[in-house]
Amino acid sequence: MVFEDDMSANVSKQWNKHFVCYMLNGSLPHEHIDREFNVHFVSASPNVSPLELLQGVQESFEYISYQMC
Repeated sequence: MVFEDDMSANVSKQWNKHFVCYMLNGSLPHEHIDREFNVHFVSASPNVSPLELLQGVQESFEYISYQMC
């Protein structure tokens, strides 16, 4: 499972708005999915939209799949 988060709600306004993409293994038992160590950082960018970020993740997966064949 891949999901994104908008990190623009910082109280101090010290950081610029950016989107972060995370991934977790959806085949884990439900009680393990919400544990912090099962959520993995994939990418982040202040320069692209969320859809462009996911497109880059998808292209990376396709490239890795192609390399493994």
